[in-house]
Amino acid sequence: MKSIVVFSQRKRLALLIAKHIERIDPQIKVYEYTDPVDALSFVAEKEGSFGGIVVDVDSQACDDLRFMKILRGLNRSLSIIFVSKSGRFAVEAFEYEVSDYLTLPIKKERLEEAIEKLIEKNSRKNGNQVYIRTFGSFEVAVRGVTIPWKNSKTKELLAFLVDSRGDNVSSEKIQKTLWPEADAEKAASNYHTTLHNLRKKLGRCGLSHLLEGSRGSQRVNVDAFECDLYDFERSVEKSDTKSYQHAFDLYKGRYLENNAYHWSKFTMVRIDMQFEQVCRSI
Repeated sequence: MKSIVVFSQRKRLALLIAKHIERIDPQIKVYEYTDPVDALSFVAEKEGSFGGIVVDVDSQACDDLRFMKILRGLNRSLSIIFVSKSGRFAVEAFEYEVSDYLTLPIKKERLEEAIEKLIEKNSRKNGNQVYIRTFGSFEVAVRGVTIPWKNSKTKELLAFLVDSRGDNVSSEKIQKTLWPEADAEKAASNYHTTLHNLRKKLGRCGLSHLLEGSRGSQRVNVDAFECDLYDFERSVEKSDTKSYQHAFDLYKGRYLENNAYHWSKFTMVRIDMQFEQVCRSI
């Protein structure tokens, strides 16, 4: 998933930049913040698992570069764009290795160029570019290389968690869903073995960060990968011509139709209905 943070203590400006970015690329999820503490907390929590940050350096929080100093302390490699009406900290921008510097009012062409540059810079430094495909078949690719799966149940467990869109799923629900015919003891045993194998598989591929959880539940870190399902649903939700066309291009077959997971039918039906809506609209 591509996502970008926008920070400005001017709410209208933060919203304006966020809307511009979403129009440039419907796949980008934008988080806008006017409170510096909230913005820094997000950066600290996500640990760089997003595309970068746009900073309005005219904000009071940026006096003496306080905000930037804390930001750099949290993440030295974070891709940054400076925005200013006055040209403030133009020289210091080199010190902080910002990917671009925009002056207000922002021109759409310049913002588009800056966002592309930011994403490209982030992609170069991100060793594991992960893309999960769900239309047609469930596949996981790292930097364009598809990961092979020897154990079909291990693959299904990851697919089920991706289908849950980052929500915490209880161990009990996973067991009942993936092993509906087994008794409770057998289902629990199968689950723990499969979860162990999945963690080993992801670890060998350098993807341990995709899975988060405890003894009682599991979830996927949706900020650690891009997924055609998530992109499709976001594009349909935006409901404009460009977004509908993007959703149409993403649809490479019915949702998980080649995997025959019984639990995927509900999502399949919903996606089919959304695809019909897309086809009527373009």
